[in-house]
Amino acid sequence: MGDKRLMLKTQGRGGMPLELLIERVEGGQWVLHGDAETAMEEQAKGKALERLTPRQQSVLDSVCSRAAAGTPATVADVVADCQLTHNRAWETLGALLQKRLVMKQPGERPGGEGRPADTYRPTPGAVPTTGAAAAGA
Repeated sequence: MGDKRLMLKTQGRGGMPLELLIERVEGGQWVLHGDAETAMEEQAKGKALERLTPRQQSVLDSVCSRAAAGTPATVADVVADCQLTHNRAWETLGALLQKRLVMKQPGERPGGEGRPADTYRPTPGAVPTTGAAAAGA
């Protein structure tokens, strides 16, 4: 059947272009689905979620589970949760960052010694499709 949404481009106010995603529904009415950029980002995230490797899915599940518990994940957390080496965990988190499924926040260690650990959280819309986080565990 396919996607029946249309992209409407306007000049906008003050010369700022605006792209909206609209759809004509039964009865001839138009429904606004939001701005085109946001919709395209959501579509790209959906495709990225479909193409995850098992390791990427496992790491995303770990990050989502920790976020659901109220704590961001560190590389050390992912190593422990997924039984990966530090380098594999770091590389996999990097791949998830590139796919925009997780976001990195610089670590803070006020008054502490050593390098602060960066933390990772899922981006909005990065919902795991399998594993413990999807099951709500």
